Amino acid sequence: MTHRFSGSSATNVLLREKRGTRFDPEVVDAFLALAQRAEFWGTFDQVTQEAIMAIRPPTEADHAWENQIEQVCEALADFVDIKTRETWHHSRTVAEVAVGIGNCLGLEKNELTRLRCAALVHDVGKVAIPIGILTKGEHRSSSEWETYRLHPYYTQRILERVASLQNLAQVAAAHHEWINGQGYHRQLSGEQIPFHGRILAVANTYVRLVQQQENQEDPTAVLRQMRSLVGTQFDASCYDALVTSLTSGEGVKSKAPAPRKVGSLTERESEVLRLLAQGQNNPQIGRTLGISRKTVEHHLAHIYNKIGVTCRTAAVVYAVQQGLV
Repeated sequence: MTHRFSGSSATNVLLREKRGTRFDPEVVDAFLALAQRAEFWGTFDQVTQEAIMAIRPPTEADHAWENQIEQVCEALADFVDIKTRETWHHSRTVAEVAVGIGNCLGLEKNELTRLRCAALVHDVGKVAIPIGILTKGEHRSSSEWETYRLHPYYTQRILERVASLQNLAQVAAAHHEWINGQGYHRQLSGEQIPFHGRILAVANTYVRLVQQQENQEDPTAVLRQMRSLVGTQFDASCYDALVTSLTSGEGVKSKAPAPRKVGSLTERESEVLRLLAQGQNNPQIGRTLGISRKTVEHHLAHIYNKIGVTCRTAAVVYAVQQGLV
């Protein structure tokens, strides 16, 4: 890694500095001896992370989740969506819409399961995008949009490195591809886009647009907007299946479930914890609830004591486990 970003000289300096502390002296000496050969660094450039991963033998950990893939994907979805208030429950809702479309298209049970899992993890690549860019929305600069549009690429890279999730990578990464080839990140077109990926692209856009409008119970305007993009952005059969699924009531929801009270927490404490889990800091929670920052801190102290945690991260995990958000 040091060689990739700083060159061979910096690599040698680092190894000498860390010899005997971080790195085994014998290994360092052997490496430095090889590094004196002129041809060494040219060969080293070809040793990429991908090549190393390709020759790594499978381990038990690679297959440990195979019987719990859906639960793992749900956890990944929540982990990603909780990064911003605007995206909480987004991936689960996209998965639900995608399954509704898949049902109308006659997909088999195993295909629906794969589609649901791919939908759950379609945004996992956002973990590689700075939070400041994620929260800017439509106010991103051109360079920030370029960075943001890399998230499907990162989704694919992440999923391809987990044996149990590899078969989801191509579909999950296709959620911003357009039928006319003007999407991202691979600019695929037509049937180059996996069929499940075309379903996911329709589901993802539908959920995003519905969640952005004030009246989330009436998707008419969203469907009209999407209809104008059939044949350019969307696959016609997938769009028609979306309309059918909404009409037939295939269990499609447009927004996250309402918050509820948990355990020994009061209603106000439950609300504070829910906002905390959505990524709000203390001043933001105070503004949302119309209370002072000191009052928020007072509530959090009681919450931590009641649920037996000592930090915000543990409190967020508890909130997710309890279905509070």
